[in-house]
Amino acid sequence: MPKRIRSNYRRRLLYWLADGGGTISEGAKAVGLRLPHASAELKKLRKNGFAVGDKEVGSRGAVQRLTELGRGLLHEDELAAFARIKFDSKPNNAIGCVLARDRQMLLLAYNKKPVNRLIPLPKRPFGVNNSTDRTSSGNEGGLSNWVWAVQQIGGEYWVNEEGLASSAPSLEVSGGGTIDDWEEVKAPWVIIRVNLFEERGDLALSFGSWIGDIDELDEEDWPELPRSCVGGDWSLGLALPSSLPISPFESVIAPISARLGRGLILRTAAKGAWILADLDLLAGESTPLPLEVLMKWIEVAHPRLYQDELIDRHNWLRSELLGRNRQLKRTSGQQATWQRFRKAWPKTIWRQKNPPFDSMWNLRDMDRSASFALIEWALDNSPVPVVIQWPLDLETDVDKLMHISKHPNLRLLITSGWEPKGNTLILRISESGMPSMEIGSATSNPLPFTLTNTPVSAFSIPSIELPQNISDLAPTKQELLNSGIKVPKSIPAPSKILSQSTLFSCLLYPDGDSSWANLCEVSNPLAAWIATPNSERAERWERIHDRIGTQWIGLLEPEGVTNIQMSRFAVLDADWSRRASHEMQSRIHKNPDILLDLHPIALGNVDSWYAGVALSVAPLLPRDHAKDIVSWAWSVWSTEPEHEMEHVLPCLENLCQKGLLKKGWSKEVLVDQLPLGHPMHMWKELCLISTGAPLEEDDAILIISQLPWRWWAGWANQLLIAAIQTAKGREVLSQTNLPWAAILFQAAGATSSSPGTQVTYSGCSAEIEIVLAQHRYDLLRRGGIGTEQLLDVHDSLLAIVENKPPPFGRCHPLVGWLIQPLETWPPLDIDYWENSDNAISQALLNRQSGFHEGLLSPEQQRLT
Repeated sequence: MPKRIRSNYRRRLLYWLADGGGTISEGAKAVGLRLPHASAELKKLRKNGFAVGDKEVGSRGAVQRLTELGRGLLHEDELAAFARIKFDSKPNNAIGCVLARDRQMLLLAYNKKPVNRLIPLPKRPFGVNNSTDRTSSGNEGGLSNWVWAVQQIGGEYWVNEEGLASSAPSLEVSGGGTIDDWEEVKAPWVIIRVNLFEERGDLALSFGSWIGDIDELDEEDWPELPRSCVGGDWSLGLALPSSLPISPFESVIAPISARLGRGLILRTAAKGAWILADLDLLAGESTPLPLEVLMKWIEVAHPRLYQDELIDRHNWLRSELLGRNRQLKRTSGQQATWQRFRKAWPKTIWRQKNPPFDSMWNLRDMDRSASFALIEWALDNSPVPVVIQWPLDLETDVDKLMHISKHPNLRLLITSGWEPKGNTLILRISESGMPSMEIGSATSNPLPFTLTNTPVSAFSIPSIELPQNISDLAPTKQELLNSGIKVPKSIPAPSKILSQSTLFSCLLYPDGDSSWANLCEVSNPLAAWIATPNSERAERWERIHDRIGTQWIGLLEPEGVTNIQMSRFAVLDADWSRRASHEMQSRIHKNPDILLDLHPIALGNVDSWYAGVALSVAPLLPRDHAKDIVSWAWSVWSTEPEHEMEHVLPCLENLCQKGLLKKGWSKEVLVDQLPLGHPMHMWKELCLISTGAPLEEDDAILIISQLPWRWWAGWANQLLIAAIQTAKGREVLSQTNLPWAAILFQAAGATSSSPGTQVTYSGCSAEIEIVLAQHRYDLLRRGGIGTEQLLDVHDSLLAIVENKPPPFGRCHPLVGWLIQPLETWPPLDIDYWENSDNAISQALLNRQSGFHEGLLSPEQQRLT
């Protein structure tokens, strides 16, 4: 009976050694062990003959390798897992079984060897009664229930289901004995090891799970490939067995020395790009060089010259190429430059025109300075991506290679062996040889694919009107969907046409796509902002807010903004400031310790917005917290009361009543430095009116339109009478939705409070009916929701004067009863008030009656 390996970490180390091994520290990191533990385990493996180091015992940096004895130990462990499989429970259409799973690694047994290294796996086990077809994976769910795994090279072997002895897939002969009559026996199983591209919590496969087959699918039905390998504007090949193209949108480095491999890759990457390479591989002719390259070459060839001298040399060399004046002798410096030029650029044709999009230049005969100058100039000036075969004489210049490999205009860089570290995409020839290739970074599993010359189909969006604000996003997306456009599974790279990328971002809204947004942040910040997931909006807004309109901040949810960021963002937009204020108040209310981070001692300087938020939440906090807030926030906000007026002023009045703020605080609020149209000016004017100051008609209009009506309800009679006298006032009144009946029909003697002042309401004036009668026709002509509110008031007052029952109201069916004697009110049926004005409904529920005897005998004659 085969033996199992009991320790998961030992098994991981053995598999790590089987994949090539490395130093002890690399092994510890790979398997997730602390270094001392990994060192001790590897020491045991070496002692038992399962592993060996390439240096003497005790030497640092020794590379650990797996021995044949260690490979046999792994095989025995795998056979032990295979022996535990219950084949009598195998579903009819199952083709494989899971023998083991550890993080991203799965050990599988198949009754036929997979044709390709890229293997689709179901996320859920294959059921006994399941079957596979084009529309079902054989599992619960649909085609999205498949993921990709990559078979590890080597280590596969065949086992017999009955004897468990290792065996090669045998062949049987049938019929006449010709080659066509030989067929493979179905009994053997092949054991292979695969790796997922990433750890997946949604993969429900474990020991004993059966795997079904997957049929031919449409391109959009296959599992998604790694995001780094799709979405670009060029194609390297196909990820067989699917029809998905490998189209990287990042730069690719290909450390390939074989001449045949270089030539095939160059031909694949050449479409739609500038080529700088050995053109013998492409059987092409070099494009004439533009004269603009000369300045870059002179800078490279003469690194010690001053800028003025470089410009002089460039101008002289340019004039020599355009047409030399043979009567002028060259200076020694000019002659030296000319000789270096002839050596660097042999057999080169120059021209003044810009190169075409399909330009290619032969680097084969150029010297180091010319090659590097042309490469740098092309990357900086190309209108299309650039493909480079790095010259052999520059291969040792690692700094230049690193610089070039990070250039945003680079598509492909072919080297003889150099490759960068980190997350850069590396393209390699597979061990099985061309056309099998692998692509991936040093930190990820390589993606196997087949090299082809299939172009990437362009993703085009119809030209429709671009969104101008947030409210346009949903309609724009719906219009695109109605026209048959949908987001492909492999999201394409952002279009260089700004309108196209902006419209595509609407398709990604509201979920967004982080990688796509990052790609277009520089070229199209608005598209990047629309396509940003909510969890990343705060960071992106920090970077791009000064490049797009402030109206777009509405996409940013205040819940995702830090306390320190909140103030900087809030001052940009009034609507967002209100949302942010509510969020900040909620945070402070839940956790008053946040005030420690906002205190002047912590920040050094607190702005008016933070001070306003703190004051508006102070009445909700314990007295000692509120007292501390007043001690620092009042002085800050009162000198610059620009933000949070509607929240702060009522809270200041509350703090004054609690004795935490001195009386007469309203006189200390400074508004002179605020813009003339700021509502704080009107609040100050309201405070002056309460002291007996005269009321101007324009001020009355602004108070009514800018301040909350509950603040000025105590002065409603004089404000309405003053505002309605002018055409401007009547226009504002007709278009402003205010519950005039609830405002005017308060009980006489009721106390009406405004922040910083207080007044006793005298009741609805009989003059209101007179002025409304005077201007009724003009209000009717103007129309508007405000007109309907005022006409309800007038009709209600007429019913009192004429001793009639109140008519059916426009804004509320029972509005007229607010001015009738309370004892005459009928029973109130709330269901009858659907879609009615809320403030009027509340006044009725509070049994608020504004009736008084003065309404029956007006002090002056009604005008006719």
